[in-house]
Amino acid sequence: MSSEFKANQTMYSHILDFESIRKKKTATPAIPPIGNKVIAPKFPPDPYEAEPGVKYFEDGSFEVSIFAENAKSVQLAGTGGSMPGTYEMKKGDDGYWRVTVTDVHPGFHYIQFIVDGVKTLNPCLPFGYGSFEVLNYIEVPDTRFDFIDAKNVPHGSVRFELMYSESVGRVRSVVVYTPPKYDEEPEKRYPVLYCLPGGGENETAWIWQGKLNYMLDNLIASGKIEEMIAVCPGGVIAQEQPDGRYFDLDFNELFCKEIVPFIDGKFRTIADRESRAVFGVSLGGGQARGIVYGHTDLFANLGQFSSGGGFTVEGESLSGRFDYSELFSSAEHYNAIMKKTFVTCGSDDPRHEFTSAQVKAFADRGYNIEYRSYPGHHEWDVWRFSMHHFVQRLFR
Repeated sequence: MSSEFKANQTMYSHILDFESIRKKKTATPAIPPIGNKVIAPKFPPDPYEAEPGVKYFEDGSFEVSIFAENAKSVQLAGTGGSMPGTYEMKKGDDGYWRVTVTDVHPGFHYIQFIVDGVKTLNPCLPFGYGSFEVLNYIEVPDTRFDFIDAKNVPHGSVRFELMYSESVGRVRSVVVYTPPKYDEEPEKRYPVLYCLPGGGENETAWIWQGKLNYMLDNLIASGKIEEMIAVCPGGVIAQEQPDGRYFDLDFNELFCKEIVPFIDGKFRTIADRESRAVFGVSLGGGQARGIVYGHTDLFANLGQFSSGGGFTVEGESLSGRFDYSELFSSAEHYNAIMKKTFVTCGSDDPRHEFTSAQVKAFADRGYNIEYRSYPGHHEWDVWRFSMHHFVQRLFR
């Protein structure tokens, strides 16, 4: 793999740090100042070593490190999917514990460090919010994913917007991507792509784990997609109860009543159904389906990735019972209302077998519904491919 690929900022940047240089810690504490005198640093300072947290090798293996000078034992653990194992780390004289991993394929992997039996975060590696907690992750270089690299192309802006929710009585955060020329062309209006996270993730997921902004920058620069606004809301609406516990409200209704009007009111959107698309992963995939099929007056494009609910016309969801029989009354009727329907799953995901069969039954009868599977489990590699292909089918 090329040094340029290994050094790309998307491999290391995360919500707390964009640069990839982590100064190596020393096993011996620094000498404190004598008395009340402060020793001024040398300028220029002496060169120092870096310890990036992960090093990649030409054969596809990689070394992970963490500084834990006084620990008795340290393990590196995957979180399932393509990295299910646990690896014993070995301590070096410099206070760093290291292990070389040879049996994990390239791509995105959440990881955990177990230091003397306690889960510990590694400040030298990227952070993301997943599985309802903050986790480290690594990006094992993969030439298939060059579409998420930070390239020398015009870049859009990522905006963290605040909106007041009447439903829950508090301010919520929404992350919004605007294309590179958004501020330079004040008369232009744009279609909108709504991007829903999976269960246990939040509104930051499609930026930090999904690398959505880099993906859109690259596709726009290459002319493969229309310029668009992308909106990333959180997918869980928690409301506190009188007894101090919380109850999740119906996200689908809040999405249509509050989030869509907020975006249309603040940004220069093309506010019609054919210029709106909603996609989501896992829990978000089911939510996207309920939002679009339940509000075809607002949306005409659906992306459903790795949804546990499969692809049925009637059933139960977290939002209650659903029945889309009228929409699916005939292929002609469905195709006249829906512009794009794109359903995906990982080939090793147990959802793949039943979802692919359900979609095929409709496609064989003339419904304009496309299904694709990608190598992988229930994980970000699959969802990045899904989004990359879905967005190229939109707004043309």
